[in-house]
Amino acid sequence: MPEPLAAGQLQYLGGKIHYMGGANLLREDVGVHYALDLNNLSAGWVALAPLNNPRNHPGSAVYNGKIYFIGGAHNQDDNAITQKTVEVYHSDTDTWTAAADMPVARDHISSSVAVIGSRILVLGGETSHNVRSKLVSAYSPATDSWTELPPLPETNLRAWLQ
Repeated sequence: MPEPLAAGQLQYLGGKIHYMGGANLLREDVGVHYALDLNNLSAGWVALAPLNNPRNHPGSAVYNGKIYFIGGAHNQDDNAITQKTVEVYHSDTDTWTAAADMPVARDHISSSVAVIGSRILVLGGETSHNVRSKLVSAYSPATDSWTELPPLPETNLRAWLQ
């Protein structure tokens, strides 16, 4: 990576690994977007269009040739302000566009966003610092809309699996 970063997202799209958002060593939000072409490793990481709303601890998914960068927060810990923002990356134009906001702002969803059929699901996360959520939200790229699904039975996945 060109710089030390954490709390962002990593996705594979079109033969490239994309790293987006997160925070720097000072724990400041960054909107960076780097890509590493796996067919041209010697070129190294290349800077692409940055996020419109820099944030940390988001979730993301690749669907239909686009990257969806979802939620996250501004700032850290007790100062965190969760975000509803959804941005869509278009690799053909190297641009980010806004999509419909999530119904409820959430962060810490890096491992709980998944594509199921024709929808992108966001499961759990935090609605504010250390406030866990049972929410399950489904985004439809076809209609640019969100639907709330039945909630998770527990906010702690480990307890749910036992």
